[in-house]
Amino acid sequence: EEILNDLDYTMLLCDSNFDLKLERKNIITMLSKGVDGIIISPVNIKSENIELISSKGLNAVYIDFAPEMENINYVHVSHADAAFMATEYLIGKGHTKILLLTGPEQLSVSKDFYKGYAKSLSKNGISLNKALVRYAVTSIDGGDRVIREMYPLKQSGESNDFTAVLCVSDMLAIGVYEASKKLGFKVPDDLSVMGYDNIFMTPYL
Repeated sequence: EEILNDLDYTMLLCDSNFDLKLERKNIITMLSKGVDGIIISPVNIKSENIELISSKGLNAVYIDFAPEMENINYVHVSHADAAFMATEYLIGKGHTKILLLTGPEQLSVSKDFYKGYAKSLSKNGISLNKALVRYAVTSIDGGDRVIREMYPLKQSGESNDFTAVLCVSDMLAIGVYEASKKLGFKVPDDLSVMGYDNIFMTPYL
């Protein structure tokens, strides 16, 4: 936004909330406003919404998007590599029962993060336990709700036991801290937590 302001552009902001229909509505709204370009983090890498942008010849840059088509401008982080590195780190610290807390299942980010997590477990001879893979809205409340559901179960059976949580976003990781206040466990004494983003507030945790 700072750069756009410096260049005499105005930024319009829409949130699709992971909803394809809302995303399409937002795109149509932008088109109706005659925008010069669009920066978008798409809900799904395969959708008619992407085709809509392309068909209108709108200047576009995609974020967190590994394109399967040519002539697409994008900025993409290898979330699979990041999850692999994070899981390797936790395993190196002695954790073998790691809860993966990732975003909505249909998002490419969530799928890639899962792949990296699974790859590290396989490399280290650790069986993938589907009970320890949870999908949630990437928010503090999303992380809080999953942990408040999962933490009591971890003591009731071997399949639900975990000693660390790997989160696809720092907001989810903060949600783990929120759950710890309500349930009375301590981070990292009782549960290790790893986030992914490095947002400004994480050093204060």
